[in-house]
Amino acid sequence: MSNHIYELKVYNPFLLAGAFIVCLAGAWITMRLVTRVSETRGRQRIGWYFLAAMAGASFVWCTHFAAMLAYNCSAGVHLDPTETVLSLLAMFVAVPFAIMAAARLYGRGGCLLGGMIWRDRRTVG
Repeated sequence: MSNHIYELKVYNPFLLAGAFIVCLAGAWITMRLVTRVSETRGRQRIGWYFLAAMAGASFVWCTHFAAMLAYNCSAGVHLDPTETVLSLLAMFVAVPFAIMAAARLYGRGGCLLGGMIWRDRRTVG
């Protein structure tokens, strides 16, 4: 049985609040961009799609990274630059699929399906 109060004490509250703010702002921005993707056609849609995918991938990675930095561990922790970059690249590969599902199925459960794809890809690493 875990003690949830103790688990919260091992996080830096300022960094955790920063991660939360990045998460909220990034989700709002990404969903606004997904709306633009669904409203446009042709080459302009490709540009909005690319922007939404890169914004979504960046905010997910930044939120995760800030939350990792907020964790105070008694053991020595070393962040490997190669694995850190690979985690960012994984987001750049996974998030476009979620954006595509949300934009193509807009109004028909697309956001729900996109969220499930997004969530499944994030939990792999």
